[in-house]
Amino acid sequence: MAETGYKLHAGRSRNEQIAEPTFGSFVAHSIDTLQNLIADWFEAILIRAEAAGSTPCPQYTHLATGGACAGAHWLLAYVECSSADAARFADCRKRANLCPLGSGRLSGATLTINRQADRGGSWLRCSDCQTVWTRPATVTSPSSFVDALSMLALHLSRWAER
Repeated sequence: MAETGYKLHAGRSRNEQIAEPTFGSFVAHSIDTLQNLIADWFEAILIRAEAAGSTPCPQYTHLATGGACAGAHWLLAYVECSSADAARFADCRKRANLCPLGSGRLSGATLTINRQADRGGSWLRCSDCQTVWTRPATVTSPSSFVDALSMLALHLSRWAER
């Protein structure tokens, strides 16, 4: 029994054990939640745009009135923003699924590890070196996640200003 316990973490460096189950899972779960919320937001805007139709809507430039456009036209701009936000999160989600397990502390593990089974068939990183070079801070590309969050916040703040 004791021998089996020692093999539990075999082939997995401590960086892999930290980065994989904690941050990677957090980012993946957060993106899934955000994608659902963006889809709801998208649907609500479409309903409002249909109701607004060609009703005039004031437009602003540098916080001053700059003209008017159809209400639906203005609202559909947020549909386009939402689509871009969803695409950024989807791209980030792909990287959140990359599996660093089995990369070892330098350039691979000497043990035969079924990396596919470790993540239930998720996409694997091909290069052990690249995984180690970017670990632990960017295993799941937090910078792209934060960038996507900031763009979403910018679009929501524009909406809130109106």
